[in-house]
Amino acid sequence: MFSPLTVLLVLLLYFGLLFLLAQWVEGKSALSRKIAGSPLVYGLSLAVFCTSWTYYGSVGKVVTSGMLFTTIYIGPTLTIILWWQIMRRMTRIKNRYHITSIADFISARYDRSSSLAALASCAALAGSTPYIALQIKSVVATFGIIATDSGTNISWVQSQIGPIAVILMITFTIMFGVRRIDPTERHQGMVTAVAMESIVKLTAFLACGIFITYIAHNGVADLFSAARTAGVAVDEIVTVSGSVETPYSTWSTYLLLAMSAIMFLPRQFHVAVIENSEERHIATAMWLFPLYVLLISIFVVPIALEGMRVGFAETMADTYVLRLPMWYNRPWLALFVYIGGVSAAVSMVMISSMTLSTMLTNHILLPVLSAVKFLRPLRRHLLRLKWFGVTLVILTGYWFNEAVGDSFMLVNMGMISFAAALQFAPSILGGIFWERGNKVGAQAGLVAGYAIWFYTLVVPAFAQNIPFFQQITEFGLFNMAFLKPEALFGMTSMDPLSQSVFWTMLFNVGLYMTGSMLCEARASGIELARDFVNIFASETPSLHDSDNATIDLTSKTHAIIKTLTHYVESEDAENMFVKSVQRVGLSECCKVSLSELAELLGEVEKRLSGTVGAAEAHTAIMDTDVYTEEERARLSNMYAEILADLKLTPGELKRRVDYYKERECLLSQQATDLEMRVKARTIDLESANKELEAFSYSVSHDLRAPLRAIDGFSLALIEDYADRLDAEGLDFLNRVRKASQRMGDVIDDILALSRVAALEVERELVDMSDIVLDVVEETHELHRAGPHVNVEIQPKLTAEADPRLVRLLLENLLGNAWKFSADTEEPHISFSVEEMEGKEWFVVRDNGAGFDMQYANKLFLPFSRLHTKEEFEGTGIGLAIVERVVRKHGGEVKAEGRVDEGAAFFFTL
Repeated sequence: MFSPLTVLLVLLLYFGLLFLLAQWVEGKSALSRKIAGSPLVYGLSLAVFCTSWTYYGSVGKVVTSGMLFTTIYIGPTLTIILWWQIMRRMTRIKNRYHITSIADFISARYDRSSSLAALASCAALAGSTPYIALQIKSVVATFGIIATDSGTNISWVQSQIGPIAVILMITFTIMFGVRRIDPTERHQGMVTAVAMESIVKLTAFLACGIFITYIAHNGVADLFSAARTAGVAVDEIVTVSGSVETPYSTWSTYLLLAMSAIMFLPRQFHVAVIENSEERHIATAMWLFPLYVLLISIFVVPIALEGMRVGFAETMADTYVLRLPMWYNRPWLALFVYIGGVSAAVSMVMISSMTLSTMLTNHILLPVLSAVKFLRPLRRHLLRLKWFGVTLVILTGYWFNEAVGDSFMLVNMGMISFAAALQFAPSILGGIFWERGNKVGAQAGLVAGYAIWFYTLVVPAFAQNIPFFQQITEFGLFNMAFLKPEALFGMTSMDPLSQSVFWTMLFNVGLYMTGSMLCEARASGIELARDFVNIFASETPSLHDSDNATIDLTSKTHAIIKTLTHYVESEDAENMFVKSVQRVGLSECCKVSLSELAELLGEVEKRLSGTVGAAEAHTAIMDTDVYTEEERARLSNMYAEILADLKLTPGELKRRVDYYKERECLLSQQATDLEMRVKARTIDLESANKELEAFSYSVSHDLRAPLRAIDGFSLALIEDYADRLDAEGLDFLNRVRKASQRMGDVIDDILALSRVAALEVERELVDMSDIVLDVVEETHELHRAGPHVNVEIQPKLTAEADPRLVRLLLENLLGNAWKFSADTEEPHISFSVEEMEGKEWFVVRDNGAGFDMQYANKLFLPFSRLHTKEEFEGTGIGLAIVERVVRKHGGEVKAEGRVDEGAAFFFTL
């Protein structure tokens, strides 16, 4: 239909367009950042789940197994209903611990175990290899169908399409997936390209389905009628599972595998968790992804029926979607369908190779390099090692396709990977919902699960090519019939896939629970377990011990940076250290306290884990010589005293405190039940504002109740004894009520200010203009009875900031502007950006009451008011909150105004 060279040129053009799209997004223009940060892009990127297996193999599955293919879409749809609890939990854990991959997630949960990370990485690589092979097989096989050989030179192109496709995949993945050292940083170019590929493959599949159903035929009814006339067994096609001998167990198995695959396939975990920039995007994905899989499956049955009607062999069913446009002589539709199939395959390979490379490098190569002394300098070439990892992963998939690809349909190869991904489910779900789960149980479950998976599914896959495996498959290990891989322990009532899933889950879950209940976890593991399970609880506060800041930070800096340079370049190490110092609020400190130093090391460990994984980062930080022996002893004594004051039993004390081996770990992972006690003992009050924050908690408990009582009893006196009191007495009671209510407002504002101080800044791309619009609409609703206020908003203003804190800032600034301008003849408020002093400032202006500039320095102090309560109500806390939010972002805020001529508030973030 097309010459191989033509098809290759179209492929290169398509890859070129994807490259330009990714490059444009990586350029970080305002529009590209908005698109890349869109929840629609996030939702579409999840459609990497729909690979060439979906695109081609679903039709093949219909021909052999009827409607069994629908389980691959029903399963994820059922699972996604629970995402607001499960996926949001995993995303929050990823953000807190700088998780880099599914193996790193498991390692971080189970005491940062390097052995568990390596085990999970090997399992992920083994489980994903068949799936990557499946994608390469589909690209190569369909190229041979659509490309027509017409000469010697072209023939070479056709024979080399496999290596050419592999080179393109490797190049694109390295350029946009592993171009930076920190894999926790979002790959916006890559993800946007994947989202575009999702649109292309859906459009191409729908185009083929619409053509077959509504152009080649007069609708679904006509197509079914034509199929029956041609002798196609339509009734068998639309049955639950076709001619499958064990339909119920097969359906249950496929459904379970699909439910787990949407979360635990390494590529799905990466796009759903690692690439998630905002938790609220999950809400969009919860309706967008089910809609996508519904659309891409809606024409599967019509295409299958038409392929059988025109006489294509059942062995060609995987490629009906491509062959039918060719049979109807629609070359450009066929080419479009081929590009859609390439999109389905390539997006999966790129994401999978990227995340598998991260696991291979962080959890297998780095520990080996660290253990072998003369190889340690190679750790500084971490980025090149990850390039090597991408190449190795894709080439392994290519080798697997060459070894066994011809003996399997696409669906069969896909189910091997689905069954492998299922083995992660017990340790991950148990890890985020069951505190008792520990490293011993996770290791036992994973080892057993993957061993049985390999024996029951991979060994038979290689049986046609390896005589030894063929002997095992036919006669069982050691010629024991009950050890046949496809009928393990004599189970013959289920198909091979179902019995494999049954035995892997029985041993995986059983050993996970048994090992966890029989073996005690270390203290550090217990605290990690509690943090993972209780991740939705409030953030753990920072520690500041009550001893003086006597440790010279400069003397510690060299040792910390030296440790970092074992893995990254000197400049990157210094940047990592500076960001850690800023994160814990020690930027301007020359001297630090002991617990501040421990908190700094904990932050450094988290940032390093984003590069090398949690297990390797923890080992590196624990091995550093930052602490002196005297400092280590003080750490032990400090925590021993705190735990003793809590009156723990000896057993609990022994389990939670290992004075000599786990001191630093206990500092960096504070126990949840110590939170309030440690906070009360260790906060070093540095300013009057911090005293106010501490006081606010006491106020909330000690003053609110009596205030409510005063107000309530006063109201009772007014309502029940009004006839016994004269006018002066009633006036006194009303004054008491108003005073208590005003004091309640003050307490609420104090609490609001303290909550701002407690929040940690989590930066992301924020559309400031959209937030202002939301705040203005809400304010308008609250003041419907008041005058109309004209508000002017400069569009598309963005900033890297914390959306929660920014909204609070804008609510206070706009609320003030509204309040102070409402009495003017034509109230006007504006929000824009202005350049001043060589940088851009956000500015909120109004034409209201204004203020005298000689008092400008008092505006942002708590309870400072330039107007009386009779003129304008309020407590004087709003602008203090504004100043606190700006300061937490490292920005500046200032104000300009004239009496009766309005005011302007400028801020940066």
